[in-house]
Amino acid sequence: MAGKPMTPEWFRDRLYKQLVEVQQPEAAFFDDYYTGNHPLPWLAPQARDEFRRILKMTRSNYMGLVADAQVERANVEGFRFGDDAEADKDAWRIWQANNLDADFDKGLLESSIGGKAFLLVAPNPDDAGSPHIWVEHQAQCVVGYEPGTNRRQRRAGLKAWEDEWTGEVH
Repeated sequence: MAGKPMTPEWFRDRLYKQLVEVQQPEAAFFDDYYTGNHPLPWLAPQARDEFRRILKMTRSNYMGLVADAQVERANVEGFRFGDDAEADKDAWRIWQANNLDADFDKGLLESSIGGKAFLLVAPNPDDAGSPHIWVEHQAQCVVGYEPGTNRRQRRAGLKAWEDEWTGEVH
């Protein structure tokens, strides 16, 4: 890894490696199970060709049903910050401004499928009191935590994706 430890370049290289080598294969594995494209059971070599087609036709996608049923029953109805009713209202206003009533289902589904999902938060140049919030897939985002904090203090985050039109990685 290039760069001095704990610098932005060091985190970029470290987190990108974790994203590509760990999180993306893990996400693909769980996505395959969700879509019903899980591995076929072991077949004896002499029976492999005859039974492979039959096994592919008889696969049942229970994992997709389980994840979908769980997400269908989950709804965010509001926020509570102790006795601070204004903070509750402000959080709900930001949630609504970002259309998260509709979009957050994607985050719930991705976390149900692969165990994690991410929210990307960015400043809103038109309204400083209402940041932009997007749901992101675990194959594109990774977070680095402060050592010794039991994943409680984030140190760095990275979002990396391939542009579908140009093929460039950003």
